[in-house]
Formats: sequence, structure tokens, C-alpha cells
Amino acid sequence: LNLKDEDIQKIRQLLIEAGYILHKSNRLTYPQHKIARSGNLDLSIYRGLPPWKAKKVSGIGIYDTIKTADSIRLCEMFSFPDNGNLTCFDSFIKTVKWKGLSKLPEEIEYLNISKPATDGYWGSNPPKNGFVGITICRTKAVPKRYTLLKYGDTLKSYEMPEWLTILGEYRRFSIVLRIKNGLIPRVKFSTSDHTTTIKFDYLLPPPEQNFTEIFSWSTEMDIFGLKGRLSRIIQNDFVPIFTDIFERNGYEIIGA
Repeated sequence: LNLKDEDIQKIRQLLIEAGYILHKSNRLTYPQHKIARSGNLDLSIYRGLPPWKAKKVSGIGIYDTIKTADSIRLCEMFSFPDNGNLTCFDSFIKTVKWKGLSKLPEEIEYLNISKPATDGYWGSNPPKNGFVGITICRTKAVPKRYTLLKYGDTLKSYEMPEWLTILGEYRRFSIVLRIKNGLIPRVKFSTSDHTTTIKFDYLLPPPEQNFTEIFSWSTEMDIFGLKGRLSRIIQNDFVPIFTDIFERNGYEIIGA
């Protein structure tokens, strides 16, 4: 596998975002050693453990098939929400202070909530006439600004805060809005003797996607292309964990 410099930079950024590398004082260092568990599985996931001490790996992630008493929850280690996406979305919407909008801003693109994701995550066409509900739009210019749009008797808007947009956390809401419009994402599990291939049709929210890319191998040479991020190979030990992750995010599970 011949990695380009930009791929190496993306791997480093992935490890930083997932908390596997700390960037401080102009240097990279290991984080504090921690062990996470998922439910009652006899499986421990390590962070801060040097690679030469690894017992087992899946992707570039280190783990072992033992249960460790001194451990934290997987959700806590990787910043997964305690509740599913729909609950997160509904709770957030209750806090939104909508503003009336007389007309839509120019030079924006809309979240695709009516067509398969293969047609793109964003498009130039607004929701069809008669649409009632919530969607997202964003500016075409960089830095992109993201806005919730509420269609009803009147058009209302809410500019999304930076914590939802900088690292792509808005994608959690994108999944919910597509589900609400009948576009349920799918993931297919295909298991062999020791590994399982998972293929899904829509990127997970950033914390879950980072976890996926650390604890799996891409099936594609272009590991950071969209297809490479959506088609992964995991150790069979991780099938229960990934099944739970996709279920919590609202995906239809096939084959697990």
C-alpha cells in the first residue's frame, strides 16, 4: 500500500480526533492509558497502549478478548452520545430559537433528503413545493455556514453553532432528517472465518466514523475516498459492537 503524504496527514488527524494522539507543545504524544468496554462483552479496547504491546488488532486499533474491571464505557472513551440519534435531534430542536425568514439566502446548497446518497449529500434544489418539516442548508463559500430551515405556514431558520459544524457533527442530524423522509440508511455485514466486511451507504457521525476507521481496514486502495470509508473489514470480535453502533444511528442492519 503506497500512502501519499496527504493520506499520512489524514491518518494523523484521524488519530488526533479519536483521542489516540495528543497534539501539545508542538509535539505528538500518547494519551493517558485507558481501557474501554462495550456492555457485557469479553472485549477490552485500549487507548494509549504502545503498538509493540498489542495483543490483538483490528485495523489500527488495539484490543484484547478479555473483560477488564478497571475500564470505562466505550461511549465515554469515544464521545458517542448516550442516546440514539433521534433522541439527540429531538432534544436539540426543543432548544432552538427560530427566526422568521422572508427569503432564502443566495449561493447555498441543500441537504439531500429526497434521493439516494449516491446522488450526493448536497444539491442545488430546495425541498419540493408543499414540503413541511426541517432540513439543512449551507453556504457554498468557505468557511461554510450551516442553517436549519423549518418549512410550514412560514419559513423559519436557525444558524447552527460551530460545535455542530466544524468537525461535521451535523451529520448526526442529516441521518435523522433523511430517515424522517423515508431514506433509511443501510449496512450489510458479510462474515467469513475470522473477519467481517461491512458496507454502508451513508457516513456515520464523526465520533462513530472515526471509531470505524480506526478499528477496521478499508477494502479500497483509496482509503480516504468516500467508497473506501464506506466499505470496511473488521475482526469478527467487533461484530456486536458495530451492530450496536449502526442500530443506535438508525441504520437498517442486513446480515448481522
